[in-house]
Amino acid sequence: MLVFNWKKNRNIIFQVLTVLLTSLYVITYNFIAVDQSRFWAAVFYANLAPLWYLPGPCLYWYVRENLEDRIRFRKQDLLHLIPFFVSLIVIFPYLVTPFQHKLETVDTFFLNPDRPKYESPNWLLPVSWNLLLRPALLMGYAAWCIGWIIRVQRSFSISTTVAKDQWFFLRNWMVLISSILFLLSVPSLFLSHYYSTNIHVDFHRIDAYSMSSVCVYSQTMISVALLIFPRILYGIPRANSNHEDNAMVRRSSSSSIVMEEQNEESHRMYGDTTDKVRQDGPFWELSQRVLQFMEEHKPYVDLVFTLEMLAKSMDVPKHHLYYCFQNILKTKFTRLRTTYRVEHAKKLLVEADLTRTTINILGKESGFASTSAFYTTFKTEAGCSPGEYAAKHNPTYQG
Repeated sequence: MLVFNWKKNRNIIFQVLTVLLTSLYVITYNFIAVDQSRFWAAVFYANLAPLWYLPGPCLYWYVRENLEDRIRFRKQDLLHLIPFFVSLIVIFPYLVTPFQHKLETVDTFFLNPDRPKYESPNWLLPVSWNLLLRPALLMGYAAWCIGWIIRVQRSFSISTTVAKDQWFFLRNWMVLISSILFLLSVPSLFLSHYYSTNIHVDFHRIDAYSMSSVCVYSQTMISVALLIFPRILYGIPRANSNHEDNAMVRRSSSSSIVMEEQNEESHRMYGDTTDKVRQDGPFWELSQRVLQFMEEHKPYVDLVFTLEMLAKSMDVPKHHLYYCFQNILKTKFTRLRTTYRVEHAKKLLVEADLTRTTINILGKESGFASTSAFYTTFKTEAGCSPGEYAAKHNPTYQG
């Protein structure tokens, strides 16, 4: 997510941190309460405690930046970090202790799980408070985000900056990830309550409650959610702000004649595909650039022309083009490439002197790697073979 999204939507860092921190939280619980691994428990126990206050704020910032369609950190956002900084300050003396001391602390904890209630590395807040506060905060942030998304949804009809298809996709994703984190906080809260209210803690009994399994399943749902929303991995564009939209319109107006001719040609070539382009969408301008690039440079005549080559030639990330083809042009790259090749072949069949060249050569000059592929594709697209087309339109064709 971070690699594919960072350059065009940097608020993805908040989403990545949310997923990463919740994963670490589940891993930490597993090492300490389930596996009771001495080494890994010493690595994770208390050392990462301040981080467990961050998933909620990160989720909140991620949702906010998407809903407001801007990336900015405000002074009041520091208020969300107060629990983190307080926890970091009070745990700092333990962080700088030798690792051997941490191993001894873990050994003591395994022998007497109740001891941290009375002898905690956190000298300011009782362990029970920390354990209850962390999942409660995450639950509160997740619930607030879901409610915020619902409120924005009700007023969405007055929005002019976000393309509808992108909004629905983002809305469903944000609701899903917020709901998963809300569900994840529930078993954590129950586990914390059990630990805080019972005089003698039995880890086996906790596992019997299947709380650990619920935590793992809730975390696994995040990975499943990414399979349901794979575009999150490859990147989704941010909507343009009003001033960016106006700038785009000004840039587009300077080449309006070119765009009109290009759109007419594109409409003639592949039907109503360009009619489906959402001109209020964030990548509409890119779709026009793609079509113009295809018209002017004819990269499709290269026998091995690929989407990667198009991205490199246009200096555009591949996933931007993928989004553009799938959601704006509403066609596949391979389909567009084939259409351009056939149209180019038609032009050559009409203009070429067929007494000096052959139809097979014209097929290769149009980007088809083999004669069979040329004849099969051409007949599918044009409704007749290249020879039949030449016979109708080129007087130099002798059959």
